Order: sequence, then C-alpha cells, then structure tokens
Amino acid sequence: MKCRPILYMISIACVIGLIIIICIVKTMCQVESSETSLIEEPISRYFGSNRIAAELLVYDIQVTQNDGSAIQITFKRYLDDTIFQTITYPLREDFMPKTVMDGMEIMDVNSDGVDDFLFDLGIYGQMRLKACLVYNDETQQFVFVNDFEELNNPTFLNGYFVTEPMPMDAPRIFDKYLLDGIKLCHVGRLSITDYSDTQKFYTESEQVNGAWIITKDMVTENNIDLSSWGLLPQ
Repeated sequence: MKCRPILYMISIACVIGLIIIICIVKTMCQVESSETSLIEEPISRYFGSNRIAAELLVYDIQVTQNDGSAIQITFKRYLDDTIFQTITYPLREDFMPKTVMDGMEIMDVNSDGVDDFLFDLGIYGQMRLKACLVYNDETQQFVFVNDFEELNNPTFLNGYFVTEPMPMDAPRIFDKYLLDGIKLCHVGRLSITDYSDTQKFYTESEQVNGAWIITKDMVTENNIDLSSWGLLPQ
C-alpha cells in the first residue's frame, strides 16, 4: 500500500517535467522566430562580374535599410573565392527607395578600361541624386567619387556627366563634368535664357586652366550643339 503514493508522486513529477520541457522548447522557437524576423531582405540586390587587368572579380551589391540605409558591396576573386574588397556606403536618413528609377548602371565613366558603377539614390528635396563607384588604379581598390552626390541627376553622355538645372531656375543651368581618374572636374556650362516659349538664347562656357571662358554668348539653337548637352531642338 505504501508504493501507491510514491508512484503517484513520480507520475506528477514526470508530468511537471514534461510541461517544463514543452515550455522551454516553445520559448526557444519564439526566440528563433523573433531573430529570423529581424533579418531584413535587401531592397535591391545585384550580382555580376568585373575584370581588372588579368583578374576577374565577382560582386554582390545590396541596398539595405536595416540599422540605417546603405549600399553594401562585396568583391571576390573568381579563381579562389577570396575577398578582394568590401565597401559600405551610408545613405541619407531620409532615403526613399520608391523614388529610385534606374537602380544600378555599369559603364566605364573614366576611360580606364574598367567598368564602373552608377547608383540611383532617388529623390532628395528637388534633386535626383546618384553615387558613382570607380576603380582607383593607384590604390587598386574601388572608391566612391567625392562630391558626386551633390550633382542633380547626372547623365553620362559622350564621355561627360551632364547635370540638370534645378526647378524654377532662371536662367536654366546645365553643367558638364569629366572624371579624371577618381577626380570630378567641372569643365563646361550651358545657360538657357527663356524670353518666351519660342524665343530662347544659349550661352556656353568652358573651364580652361582654372578660368571660365565664354565660347558662345546669347546665341540661338542653330548655333550650338544641343545634343552634346542631351537636349533636342525646339
């Protein structure tokens, strides 16, 4: 008769132990689920390859918003899969992914034979911003071009970047930039004065040895190459 209470107590202890185990397992699953939910998918992601001299690199580029918006870039050597370079480029706090139109473009913007990267950063105020990543032959690393993010919607055209005027600017100003290696050089300017919808006059300037020279002053569209500025005749 004394064995029954002992067996009863053992049964209760087993039940309690089972309940504790179930609770622990449930808690661990909830923690794992919570940690998984914190891993944010990138807004956009790009894969590809880029050749530098005789070496082939593969890249993985991600635009993320987890713990602050940034462009995360990893270059690896194709032959042995080792890391060549990693870059983190922080974006503005008010970065708006929905305003991005072009994503990423690949082209050789400084004529060094290595493909470079142009990133659309979307709208900021009245400007459309972009960032430019080029290869620095001296350091043998990729770098972002200084001050490039200050340009308004730069378009690569015939070896130059041409920017757009700010809204409501009068006269309208288009600027032309050349990338000399990793250095951004301001080399040209076009000013458009609108007297009416049909009457416009153009003033073109270029920078020579640090000085601005007016090459054409208040001329009509027939006297200027509008295509070099990405413009069409009226």
